[in-house]
Amino acid sequence: MINDYIIDFERLNRLTVHENDNPNVASNTYNGSPNYCYSITRGLIKEYMKIYMDHLGSRHEPDVKFQKAVEVLHWNKILISAADIRDHKIDELI
Repeated sequence: MINDYIIDFERLNRLTVHENDNPNVASNTYNGSPNYCYSITRGLIKEYMKIYMDHLGSRHEPDVKFQKAVEVLHWNKILISAADIRDHKIDELI
């Protein structure tokens, strides 16, 4: 199950980076602190990616936390399975 996925870094970047994230721009600050648009989503995706990556190197059985991380990352199309690639190719042919 662990090696069945490919990380789509382009999608990961698209979900976690925003053009207004530069803290040096004056319009992005509110009371002296940066105003990030996607800070909650970004934090959750980072946490799930950390859980996923930490588990890749271990020899432990997948736990509930890891399975939840895989489910969320796959739902957000950050992790791509072989079935997803096959379905995409079929859609292109049709």
